[in-house]
Amino acid sequence: AYTSNKDRDIISPSGYKFFADQIRAHVPQPPVTDAWISPLHAPANLFAPYDKAVSRVLITGGEYECLLDGVTGIRERLESEMPGGKDKVEIIIEERGVHEDVIFATGAGEEKQGPAFGGMVTWLGKVFAT
Repeated sequence: AYTSNKDRDIISPSGYKFFADQIRAHVPQPPVTDAWISPLHAPANLFAPYDKAVSRVLITGGEYECLLDGVTGIRERLESEMPGGKDKVEIIIEERGVHEDVIFATGAGEEKQGPAFGGMVTWLGKVFAT
């Protein structure tokens, strides 16, 4: 989605590269082997034990986010590696949303929040109700 969303996201691909370069400068090379830096390239079954730490996972992203492929990729990894993952992982993709859309809207004091905000509130309600 870096190409298709390069002119839509609030952070450009060059901005993401700048931030990544700042982190990579302090990480042993090659960074792709570090699950914290590149979770999609982490060893198989990295996410398998997550069900021992959490009962549910919520992933959010924006339709116009450059990182959208990574967002959906993490969902696929969690669903396939966590026991019962398909029932424990939920994803909300904000229509026409950009990176951190909900945070920006909240910070700007918008009274009417988008569907991602409502989805997060609903998800939290389910988690704390069980």
